[in-house]
Amino acid sequence: VCPRTVIHSGTHSALAYRDDFIGTFKEDLLAVSNILQALAGDPAARLVFFSSSYVYSGLDSVHPVDEGTAPNPSHNFGVAKLFFEQFVLRNHPNSVVFRLSSVFGHGVQRHPNAIANMVAECRTNGRLTVWGEGKRRMQYVFLEDVVL
Repeated sequence: VCPRTVIHSGTHSALAYRDDFIGTFKEDLLAVSNILQALAGDPAARLVFFSSSYVYSGLDSVHPVDEGTAPNPSHNFGVAKLFFEQFVLRNHPNSVVFRLSSVFGHGVQRHPNAIANMVAECRTNGRLTVWGEGKRRMQYVFLEDVVL
């Protein structure tokens, strides 16, 4: 039995790409390559690849970004994600790419994101510390809102 749809949401974090670009990239490349190889005999199977808004990390924060905005990654994570988008689309045409913002959800993470850290701080200390002046704007998305 072959799956009709494969959703690839696994990746290292931006932090991992910052700390070890080559090693992290190799691991993610192996994962994506294995998926593409498994789907090579079934071009009708749809592949959903979760990318990241980090592909826009080199753009200023003044102008809004939409689907027509050209990617311009300045961060290693964005560079890798943009590469993987093209790699997937070139090797499995029945693919779709979703560029998600900060994703959070259930489970254990190697490199927790801001939401996971805030929840952990609240559970441990009973309070939440907000750094900076409170002007940073982020768009968080709950994983189950995307997948289910």
